Amino acid sequence: MSQHDMDVANGPGLTVRADINGALQALASNNVGATAPATTFPCQWWGDTTTSKLKRRNSANSAWIDMGPLDSLSYLLASGGTLTGPINDATPQTIASATTTDIGAATSNVVYISGTTTITGLGTIAAGARRTVRFLGSLVLTYNVTSLILPAAVNITTAANDTAEFVSLGSGNWLCLRYNPASGTYGRTNIVGTVSQASGVPTGAIVESGSNANGTYTKYADGTMICKQDISVSASWAITSAIGSLFYNSSPLALSYAINFAAVPIVSMTLSTVGGAQWLFIGTAATTSSTPGCFTISAVSITTGIRLSYIAIGRWF
Repeated sequence: MSQHDMDVANGPGLTVRADINGALQALASNNVGATAPATTFPCQWWGDTTTSKLKRRNSANSAWIDMGPLDSLSYLLASGGTLTGPINDATPQTIASATTTDIGAATSNVVYISGTTTITGLGTIAAGARRTVRFLGSLVLTYNVTSLILPAAVNITTAANDTAEFVSLGSGNWLCLRYNPASGTYGRTNIVGTVSQASGVPTGAIVESGSNANGTYTKYADGTMICKQDISVSASWAITSAIGSLFYNSSPLALSYAINFAAVPIVSMTLSTVGGAQWLFIGTAATTSSTPGCFTISAVSITTGIRLSYIAIGRWF
């Protein structure tokens, strides 16, 4: 262990030489010892063997700064390395929204933005700087092709607890790397599922589909719904009632949609016979939100081989 007060006193030659050697040994060993050097200097090094830490005196010569362990690296080399401990950001800083909300000047990499003022810029900092942002309320982020590049190249209206990550491009320009709504995002696991809504705002999946004895249905998050059915109707819907030289169905066909519509939908129907030898005319009538209605006129009386297909388009809310 070697420490020295760095003051070579006058004396006989051998004594002075020993004093100089002691000072050099202290410098070479970074003043290693179990206790701090008795005499300290600004920016002085000390190898603290009690705590196994390498310490450096601050510039005011008032305290020791822990620089890491004595016997291993506490930093990454420029050529790479393995980080073995966490990187902890400073306490998040809350900044009030403004036309230019200067997150570049924030005291932490994590920033909370309060208020409702529309934002058109995020301040200036060197390129490569990143900020993780949490929005505390509703405001508008204004897209700009140069200074505020946002996903999908459109403005974003924030909501409380939405988060985003921005990277500086330098010269006051920023790129939004990701934007996460607090309400969630769509992906492969939730695009298809049960659609739902609250006051016209989607709260479930984007697409829902299914089938039952009354056909198939597809519901979309915007409220659109499509119902389809393709059935044989010969047994219950013979076209045998005569009117002049033509024939029609005297009894309505009992049909229902796979799911009821919110209002009467638009319905398109087709009717065919085996071989397609007879001509048929079909029209919709008495259609409701739960049942498609139709009538048929044929050149001949038909009791077998009749097939009906329809598609109905409307809304589920």
